[in-house]
Amino acid sequence: MSGRVSKQEPEAGRPSGAGVVIRVRTPDLCVHLSEEECRQLYALLGADAPFVRNQLSVIRRGGSGAVLLSTPEERRQVLDAVDTGGRGPGALSGGLRALKAALDESASCQSLVAKRR
Repeated sequence: MSGRVSKQEPEAGRPSGAGVVIRVRTPDLCVHLSEEECRQLYALLGADAPFVRNQLSVIRRGGSGAVLLSTPEERRQVLDAVDTGGRGPGALSGGLRALKAALDESASCQSLVAKRR
């Protein structure tokens, strides 16, 4: 089942079958994507987020695994790509919508932390 967001470790909440778990830090969330959603995200990223694209290339070749978005720059690049690809009705599947929601939440948390400083 793709599109599920959890606050669990990737292995604990891992769906069976191929796909990927995308971990978003701050807050610590996991989003489960299908193989097709991984391919879509890879294409949406273009030349951005090379480390994330490298991790996704394993998935595109039929593997499974976890992708960690640990830096603000990675999260911003992935959010920008999903925002751009999500224009139009029904443009994003459930998993990519869940990833966008997790990244939006992460951006909100970062804004709150920055305001407190």
